[in-house]
Amino acid sequence: LINSGVEPAEVDFRFTNTAFEAAAAFNADKNVAGVVSWAPDIYNLSDVKGNKLLVSTATANKLIADVWFARADFAKDNPDIMEGLVRGIFDAMVALDDQEAKQKVATWMAEGYALPASEALAMLPDAHWTNYAENREFFLNRNNPTNFERTFNTAYVMYRKIGAVASRVNFDQIVDFSVLQKLAGEPKYANQRSNYGINFAPMSASAIQSESPEILTKTVVIHFYPNSWDLFKKITKDKGGKTVEEQYDPNVDFVLEEIGKLAGSYGAARIVIEGHTDGSMRGQVPDSAVRELSTNRANAVKSELLRKFPTMDPNQFSAQGMGWSRVADASDPDNHAKNRRVEVKVYP
Repeated sequence: LINSGVEPAEVDFRFTNTAFEAAAAFNADKNVAGVVSWAPDIYNLSDVKGNKLLVSTATANKLIADVWFARADFAKDNPDIMEGLVRGIFDAMVALDDQEAKQKVATWMAEGYALPASEALAMLPDAHWTNYAENREFFLNRNNPTNFERTFNTAYVMYRKIGAVASRVNFDQIVDFSVLQKLAGEPKYANQRSNYGINFAPMSASAIQSESPEILTKTVVIHFYPNSWDLFKKITKDKGGKTVEEQYDPNVDFVLEEIGKLAGSYGAARIVIEGHTDGSMRGQVPDSAVRELSTNRANAVKSELLRKFPTMDPNQFSAQGMGWSRVADASDPDNHAKNRRVEVKVYP
């Protein structure tokens, strides 16, 4: 919702005890606009005419930030128990690759949720259990756009908006990285590989857009110097009689961070970066020139994202220039500041 520009205050949230009850409530009341639920209900609902499955683990980041917590005093007094728990969790993640183990888990799920074991087993392909390598990426890789630090800070912003929290706590005050770091020295864990990556084949933006409608569009504004696609263009200004050099758009790093988090959140989806120009030179320069300029601007954003987040797959991103063909706001078509923008679209 936030990525689509919908603020929490605009939403009337209704809560149920289980995901299954949420799906049933959505199905029963046409005034409910959307629902968050589990398989198989999400697929059954998507088969109903008029419903649309927006995001699932087929397109979104499978790494849901459900984190094991322990009381700080207990962890401090019992480091051996904490290490044993972590080892046990990671060993169980590997063991779950075995089909017999999955059937055991399905039996336990069936007992806990009062549903058929066959149905529980069918739900497992939509689940993703994270091994050591994936936890290392989540907790320790500062270049991961959806790492713990970024996820934690995003959660704080969301909870603050709905009034659930007031003061900020730094992410590293609630995490002890020592066990993860220790296990990195053991081949059993260090040699594990992430099962999380998606291999994207190269694909043009037009081909992506012809296959399916976007999941969402996030409009971000990057102010470019006229006729430039340099994201970090420096200009000189006179301040108090002194000539100073400063960045033309000081918010570029923040905007790139937002795009990176968006792309990481939809790690199995394709991202189209559209560059747009204003129409201030309409009638004075050919359409092809501004289309080339907007393409260069979109590619500049893509290149900087890959430099900032080197673990991301370049083929996940496709860039295209729209020139001045589509204004940001039809009711205010000559707002050049609005029109000089980049739109980030997410496609399944």
